[in-house]
Amino acid sequence: MAIIPNSAEDPKKPGKTKAKKPPNADQAASKPATGGDRQNAASESVTFAGARTGLAAFAWCVLGFAVLIGAVYGTAPFWFGHVKPYLPAALKDPFEDPRIVAVAERSKAVEGLTEAQKSDAEAIRKLEEERTRFSGQLNELLQRLEAQDRALKSMQKMIQATSPPSQATDANKSISRLSDKLS
Repeated sequence: MAIIPNSAEDPKKPGKTKAKKPPNADQAASKPATGGDRQNAASESVTFAGARTGLAAFAWCVLGFAVLIGAVYGTAPFWFGHVKPYLPAALKDPFEDPRIVAVAERSKAVEGLTEAQKSDAEAIRKLEEERTRFSGQLNELLQRLEAQDRALKSMQKMIQATSPPSQATDANKSISRLSDKLS
């Protein structure tokens, strides 16, 4: 569009005239932009430049966010000790129902009991094995004791069989005679 200082309708106001269409406008649309079509080329480059600007802005935002995260991570040893007491309260769910917390704690307690029962069952199994082993050893000792007792009884029978009571009285008489002779 071209601006003409004095329009035919009102000589005091600058007027606008209609832009004339170039005689080869149909051919210009199909051809690449040249010196005459700079306005069309400029509008196309603005579109592409706008797309490039959006992509660049996005890249700068990502880069800035990465730098911010790196700075927070790098300086954490200096400020984390001061913030740590406030974290449990900040991380707690504000909509957490205390009844659900109680049920969760009870379920953990039940899980602990089942683990204790498993360990107790293992201890009981080991005790049963030891009891079985000890009862086998006790049975073996009782058999040996009975064998010793039988051997002792058979010895006593042999002793009683070898010394008849009549000989014992004769031996006592001879000892008393010898004792008299010596006196």
